[in-house]
Amino acid sequence: MTKHLSKIVVFRDTKTQEEFHSWRKPARLTQMRVASFVTAFLYIIFSKLSSLVVPIEALSFVAIIHLYIIAPLLFSIGVLSFFKNFKIILLYYYLLPL
Repeated sequence: MTKHLSKIVVFRDTKTQEEFHSWRKPARLTQMRVASFVTAFLYIIFSKLSSLVVPIEALSFVAIIHLYIIAPLLFSIGVLSFFKNFKIILLYYYLLPL
């Protein structure tokens, strides 16, 4: 999946390429953590604001989706990224061009 992304930033020197990728790993992981936590907070805020937009009949369903499904999943991804086993899987499949 990410093999085609390795062509986005290409250096002539393989040493420079490897240094760039070693620098990029923690930066991308931090970016993923921040994005998941911020998005989870935004879903919580939006669940409170959705009462202004969503019809009364669907409000409880929307609140359940936002507060009890999406926000906890995003928080879980952010928290699991601090564990070594999950971080390896995440970096390998989603964040690193190979």
